[in-house]
Amino acid sequence: MRVLIDYTARVAGGGLTHISNLVPSLCRQGVDAYLLKLKSKKIDLRHSDNLTIIDIDDHGLPHLPWKFKFQQVDLKHWAKKLSVDVVYCPTDTASIYDIGYPVVLSLRNRAPWDASPWSITRSKFKNFLLRWNTAFSSRSATVLHFVSRASIEYFRERGLNVNPSKCRVVHHGVSSVFFEVKLHHEMEAFLQKIGLWGVKYILFVGNFFRHKNLITLFKALKLTLKELPSLYLVMVGSPKHRDYWSEMQSYIESHRLKEKVIFLGNVDYFSLPALYRGARLFVFPSTLETFGMPMLEAMASRIPLIVSDLPFAHEVCGDVPIYFDPMNHEDLAFKIMTLLRDSDLRHDMAIRGYERAKRFTWENTGKRMAKIFEEAVEMRSTLRRRKK
Repeated sequence: MRVLIDYTARVAGGGLTHISNLVPSLCRQGVDAYLLKLKSKKIDLRHSDNLTIIDIDDHGLPHLPWKFKFQQVDLKHWAKKLSVDVVYCPTDTASIYDIGYPVVLSLRNRAPWDASPWSITRSKFKNFLLRWNTAFSSRSATVLHFVSRASIEYFRERGLNVNPSKCRVVHHGVSSVFFEVKLHHEMEAFLQKIGLWGVKYILFVGNFFRHKNLITLFKALKLTLKELPSLYLVMVGSPKHRDYWSEMQSYIESHRLKEKVIFLGNVDYFSLPALYRGARLFVFPSTLETFGMPMLEAMASRIPLIVSDLPFAHEVCGDVPIYFDPMNHEDLAFKIMTLLRDSDLRHDMAIRGYERAKRFTWENTGKRMAKIFEEAVEMRSTLRRRKK
């Protein structure tokens, strides 16, 4: 099976984690993968004899029109040149017309469809273009891949005409590095290096988008500190919208939290498990996700977690975490204090979370995606026979 993967979007965060783990897994299933990526985009992929990486130069042009032109014109050229069996588009858009090859399209980005106060700040026109492109791409695609059942319902509710016969759900996996038990001295050395050894902290991992709902987390921290003044909040990730980053900084400054909120920036992927395991608990207050991989990483790392009481979180975490109302910082603060004061509950949650996380592996994800590619080829062949 020869698969062309169009990874020419300028995506970060979960999208990058997804492709970095999925592609090696596909190669281990015997898939010959041809990865198209932007020349300016760095991606860490282990060497494989059946992986070919092709750099594409966008010449610094505005990304949205360049990407649209690339998928409507150049994608078909690359598929033909490489003689592939199927084209995989993992970032929500593909060609809006039949390019002569089966296409598997992943729909992962809910943000352009969100009209809530927590939506990502983008121009209305840009959101409209993204929705329009996704809608027509989904019509022309052979198979639609979703990372959760909750995301299918979300897209349907917001007007995306999803053909049920084309829909497939394959969850993300979690990297084996989060299951590995680091030697105590290795973890201690890393945490000492960044000044966190012996520090009581709660952890957030994710880029700082508005829908991550981080000011609610700061408000909850402020209340919690009245009862537990030795606590810190450690933030891993980077700001993605200037206005929201300014709001975050303004709240921290005006409420005297500067000494209690520690921003680490982006942390090396292989160092993350030590940060998770050093935390008292993990908090994920997001209001808008298709999956939410940091929750899975936290469970695999054996730490308790408190997450938003929303469908995507229930699908990933089941009955493991404590859920809270993401619009209620007092509810979050109460549950943080409750969990921090109950060591038995934290221990039980860590064990149950670890067992649940073992269901989600990139090997399973790769196997199921390889099967979807085979399905797409068969579906297109069947359709062509019927037309004859």
